[in-house]
Amino acid sequence: MRAGAENALRQAATQKVDSVGLRLVQEAEQQAASIRQEAQKAADAVKQEGYRQADSLTARATNPFLKAAAGPAADALRKQSDEKAAGILGEAAKRADGLVAEARRKAGQGTGKN
Repeated sequence: MRAGAENALRQAATQKVDSVGLRLVQEAEQQAASIRQEAQKAADAVKQEGYRQADSLTARATNPFLKAAAGPAADALRKQSDEKAAGILGEAAKRADGLVAEARRKAGQGTGKN
């Protein structure tokens, strides 16, 4: 009978640790979603500003020579904005994924799993 009580206590403790680990992972996933959302806002703002500057550059070109030079320069600005936005999203994804991975690692340690 005593072995049964010890087993029940062990199971209860394991369930408690599993619950804490699950909550830790869920909180990390929520933080990761927030990081990604904020990064998307920042990336959108960077692209919007870059494209606005590119459009302004082409709009200010008044003669054919300036227009010929403004087109490639505007395209370069747009490309630069796209690359910067992609960099922002990539860094945020790394941070978010790392946060979740660390939470899963800690949750696994708490249950004796690796």
